[in-house]
Amino acid sequence: MYANRIKLACLISVFLFSSLLTVVEQSHARKFKIAIGELDALGVDETLAQITSELLRTELFKTGYFDVTERKQMEKIMKEQEFQLSGATQEDIVKIGNLLAVELIVMGSISALGKRLFISIRLVDVEEARVRAAERVDALGEEGIPEAVETLAKNISKAIPLRGKVVELERDMDEVIINLGRLDQMEKGRKLLVQRLGKLYKDESTGEVYGRSRIEVALVEIRNVMGKSLSSASILKEYKDIQVGDIVVIWEGTIEEIPKPKPKVEEIPKERAEEERLEQERRELERLKAEIERKKLEAERKRLEAEKAKPPPPTPKKPKKKRLAPPPISF
Repeated sequence: MYANRIKLACLISVFLFSSLLTVVEQSHARKFKIAIGELDALGVDETLAQITSELLRTELFKTGYFDVTERKQMEKIMKEQEFQLSGATQEDIVKIGNLLAVELIVMGSISALGKRLFISIRLVDVEEARVRAAERVDALGEEGIPEAVETLAKNISKAIPLRGKVVELERDMDEVIINLGRLDQMEKGRKLLVQRLGKLYKDESTGEVYGRSRIEVALVEIRNVMGKSLSSASILKEYKDIQVGDIVVIWEGTIEEIPKPKPKVEEIPKERAEEERLEQERRELERLKAEIERKKLEAERKRLEAEKAKPPPPTPKKPKKKRLAPPPISF
């Protein structure tokens, strides 16, 4: 056992050293801020769990997707706030993430069954208050841990969709500036969906967080790729006023498929509802009276116009006077 532990330590040292020499091509201009909690040791040595946690931090950093919070900084903040990830509810994890100013938190465990080791993790999205991914990898003995952790880091990276933010509004030009650019494969004509985080849903009795809704704000289209991590986009459709800080994600559908925000339905008290019903009936009655009066006036107008249009009656002819014959003249 001791010999195996020495062999593992040597292997990990070589692995970490080679990681430092590896030149990583950053596939994304914007990195996600992530914190990795210490893995729980289930039936294995605590030291092995700590080494595996450190390997996971290194491998996640190497992917180029993540800005990894230092372990000491994380432990310091959690100690000050009297928090611990082990046994924490999802609501507590979200609070920890906000304190650490990170977007994602990885927590999990390493366990053993016979000669096989199992590393299980959950990736919690702090902004959306939900588990974004759950992954598990197996390792054949301690020597297989580095390779298993490398696979785990790649799987976590694949679970993160491309996501940016609105950093500036140009209302006079009807466009927005976003923090995605050439390194994010942005190109002219690519459509993006602007979203805003909505209500947080949770069970008040248990503290379990179900997730956070997303509000569809607008559809934009890349107009100009301005740099490695900056682009301008034209506003195609806007359902709500775009704000700086709104989330931007890739949109693969059509404009017509964008779900329109549902109008907010206000709950009206019964007394107020009855008053509004009576007022509506009164207005309807007045409208009907006005309509009847209008029809009467219209009928009278048509009658008068019809009378004016009639030709005048013919003038009766005067009878001609009969001329009397003169009396006969007698001689």
